[in-house]
Order: sequence, then structure tokens, then C-alpha cells
Amino acid sequence: MTPCLKFVVKECDPVSGIPEADGYEDSYEVEDLELQVSDFIIASYIQDFNKQWETLPEEVTETFALSLPSVSVAFSTVSDLLSMANISAPSDTTGPQSAQFCGIFFGGHKVLVRCRAALTGDKEVTLELNVRSTREDICAHVIGAFA
Repeated sequence: MTPCLKFVVKECDPVSGIPEADGYEDSYEVEDLELQVSDFIIASYIQDFNKQWETLPEEVTETFALSLPSVSVAFSTVSDLLSMANISAPSDTTGPQSAQFCGIFFGGHKVLVRCRAALTGDKEVTLELNVRSTREDICAHVIGAFA
């Protein structure tokens, strides 16, 4: 099915600018486009992540095995894929590390993500994503970006 924009064309009074009551239907075919989760999120920053985390009622957690060379690359991938701001300080440890991300989902819904990651093999990172928001479906969409 080809995406199509359907609308009603109406003449307007040139003086008042008020459209006439009658019109005719028209349509315009638009090109296919692919939307990603990041298209619905704007990166944002917050003062107290933990306090904000506790105020959000919905939560979804999932663990992934990713073919990435390092934990830092995993965190960069999360930030890029979700279009969210990494608001945590980088860690210099070689073991498991964590990061916190913040964004605003379409409609003004705050989304917070806690990530834990560890290098589990040669170029393999285990990543646990814990997502909180005001709505469960938003949490699921964010997690779905990695599926």
C-alpha cells in the first residue's frame, strides 16, 4: 500500500480569508519513509536522575548480547540509537559499567534509561537496559529499538 496524503481543497474568499463550505477531495502520494525510535525522542538533561527515576511508574527491563568491541562503544550505540543524552560520568573500570540516559518521547513523556554493560567475550558485550517512563508502551518501544 502506497502512503497517501488525503485532503479537501477549498476556495477561500480573497478579502476575508474564510474558506468556502464546499470543496473537493484530493490526494497526494508520498514516498515511503522509515521511522526509528530515535525519531520520537529528544535528548534532555535532568538535575537528579535517581529522584526522577523514582517518579516514573512504568518499567521494562531486557538483556541483550551485542557484537561490539567495548563497553564504551555499547554506551555510544545506546545514545545514538535512542537519541538520548548520556548523563552519567564515564567509568574507568574494566569490569561491569553503568550509564544513565535521559530523553523526552513524543508527546512530552520523560524517558529514563539505566544501562549496565560488561565485556563478556572477544568483541561481545552483554547489555542490560532498564527503561522507565510514564507509559509502558513507550518503555516497550525504547527496548524494541534493540530487538
